[in-house]
Amino acid sequence: MKLLLRRKLLTNEAIAPDQHVRVQPEGIPEKEDFSSYASMNIIDKEDIEGEERREAEIAENLQSLTERSEMLEKELEVSIGRNNKILESDLHRAKAEIATQERALLEARLSLILSKKKYNELNFENRIPPFEEEELRSICREIGFQLNEARIKKRTYDYLVDLVDYLAKQL
Repeated sequence: MKLLLRRKLLTNEAIAPDQHVRVQPEGIPEKEDFSSYASMNIIDKEDIEGEERREAEIAENLQSLTERSEMLEKELEVSIGRNNKILESDLHRAKAEIATQERALLEARLSLILSKKKYNELNFENRIPPFEEEELRSICREIGFQLNEARIKKRTYDYLVDLVDYLAKQL
């Protein structure tokens, strides 16, 4: 291990800006060979399984919100009067929450993909698909585009909720 410091701050000696100083930790021989050092896993299979569970939980939550939204749409079709504005506001709130959950789901998927990537970088023998760098880039790029769409959708529904709430107060 070699540690180079510019402008050594560890002593009172003045060191020119273009000089490098070598610091050798005590107890480690100068030519220590770390090539056989087995590093600890930063990410293990339990972490990946946890990300998969988180993604599944968000997907379930999203499904129930979608069903609630569909129910509100049906109620809105048959309702009339002031109650209509309340249902419309509830519908837009539900759709805003759906957009939030869609974004959370995409973030969970991205986290899962990046966790798998890091796991594969550190574990050459027990790799988890996807393996190829280009495939990973493509997946991440697509999730990025979808995240932008989810943000726009969320913002739109937030504005609609505010507008419907304002109009409901005017009646």
